[in-house]
Amino acid sequence: MDIFTAPLTGGPPASYGAITVAIQDGKISGYREVHLTEKSSGVGTVQTWLNGKSDLTRDVTQNDGTSQAAGDVSAEGILSPDWWYSFNSCLSAQGVPAWVVVGIEAAVGLACAASDGLGCVLAAAASPAVAGTVVAYCGAWASDHEGQDF
Repeated sequence: MDIFTAPLTGGPPASYGAITVAIQDGKISGYREVHLTEKSSGVGTVQTWLNGKSDLTRDVTQNDGTSQAAGDVSAEGILSPDWWYSFNSCLSAQGVPAWVVVGIEAAVGLACAASDGLGCVLAAAASPAVAGTVVAYCGAWASDHEGQDF
């Protein structure tokens, strides 16, 4: 199976998004879309779709804290706590709002709790691309520097 992720651009200035597609035997076996849109300073809305069907719409704030927006499901169980620490450190240093990180964690946590596995893989693959090049850079940096401050 091949997985391709692309950031979504062209929306409002404080919006972020990505689409991830899984291809197996030359056919699309699934896709996930993730959108994060700022509502006000420190508050945003996370929306996700699996195979075109909405499965999450939730407001998140920078005060929700790591993995709190995902309810009982921790995104840290999918990617190591050290990775999330370094990812958050890098994003913060780049000026990416904290609510965006909470929104990404909520999307990954929900997908992994509610799907047969493919939705979880697609959400985890989309997370570094959600906010475009800064988040993609921080995702790669965190993979090489788990547990370190940026």
